[in-house]
Amino acid sequence: MTSHVMLDIETLDTKPSAVVASVGAVLFNSEEILEKKLWNLHLDDQLTLGRTISGGTLAWWFDQDKAVQESTFLELVVDPKIVLRQLSTLCEGCKVWGNGASFDNVIVHSLAESYGMGSAKEPWPYWNDRCFRTVTALFDPRKKLRGDNDMRHDALADAECQARWLMAVATEKGIEL
Repeated sequence: MTSHVMLDIETLDTKPSAVVASVGAVLFNSEEILEKKLWNLHLDDQLTLGRTISGGTLAWWFDQDKAVQESTFLELVVDPKIVLRQLSTLCEGCKVWGNGASFDNVIVHSLAESYGMGSAKEPWPYWNDRCFRTVTALFDPRKKLRGDNDMRHDALADAECQARWLMAVATEKGIEL
């Protein structure tokens, strides 16, 4: 049975060069969630390497729920290199899904390149990239199978909601993941 990883990231910009605040990853197959991981990343290093913050995204974060802000920026921050190594291990041999063809996966690959860890196989091979937004737009355009998520913009909660949503779409439409 094929394994998949659903990613969701929280960033301080919308460009590929964005500073990444957190990464949520859910390992799953067509039937069940197998593992869940959440990492909050140190931001200072990323700025030193030239990763970017936009004023608009920063202002947007100030309007978010305080609990989400605190869980994203203040709890258990980790060195991005450690996160990238652990994520690479988790994603090994998996199809890796992000919410948008030009967002989550692209930014994580760019982050890996910033740390000298970007290669054809790191953090996962590009041919295993998948776009969750495209699948839901094609097969669930009215979002009727969407899961519940009380913690919007929490990387792990969003990744799990998206993984469960993808599993529901695949089951209802008879799509083999």
